[in-house]
Amino acid sequence: MSVSDEKVATAIAKTDRYSEVLNEILGVLAFGFGLGAAGTENPSFFGTLSFAFILLLWLGVGRSLRPWVDILNNLKHPHTGLWPSVFRALPFVFAFMFLGFVAFGMIDKGGIVGH
Repeated sequence: MSVSDEKVATAIAKTDRYSEVLNEILGVLAFGFGLGAAGTENPSFFGTLSFAFILLLWLGVGRSLRPWVDILNNLKHPHTGLWPSVFRALPFVFAFMFLGFVAFGMIDKGGIVGH
């Protein structure tokens, strides 16, 4: 099965747009939710709610991208490797990890717990 250059270019553009959405929308939401949750009296509870919400949004947004990623994966295109994907979405990864740290009680309004 041959995939046209146009389809590959569209797939790359779609995955790049997905990274932008992750960084500019979900990353900002995740970081803001993490800061907001950390400032409450029960940061783990509100962090966990926010974590679940962001996770559901992330999965919902990613579902429509699956056919395009499959095209690139089938071609073994370097654009879809783990590390290139992580580096394109680094702000989102940082924000999601921060929210996770709040949800798991590692960060609260005093900073890093235990320090």
